[in-house]
Amino acid sequence: MNARITVTLTDEQEAVARRAMEEHGFDTMEAVLAHGLDRLRWEQADHDENPIDPEFVTMLRERMNGPFISEDEFWERYRQGRQLLRRERGLET
Repeated sequence: MNARITVTLTDEQEAVARRAMEEHGFDTMEAVLAHGLDRLRWEQADHDENPIDPEFVTMLRERMNGPFISEDEFWERYRQGRQLLRRERGLET
């Protein structure tokens, strides 16, 4: 079910929403606002059944802000790590 409402934003709020559209790929202003409300609902939800460690959330947020490596770099590091483990375990031929 959808409800149609009219929302008035300040110039600053509109700029933030438009930036979110550009930087995060939202198609519409409505999508930005819906996402924001969903996040707010999630943050305010009662997490007693599945408590989330605040330190874990902080670590995830820090990781989301980078730095990131390319997929090629990831797989190269993966291969190097496997080779190191094989050598350490005496599995190298």
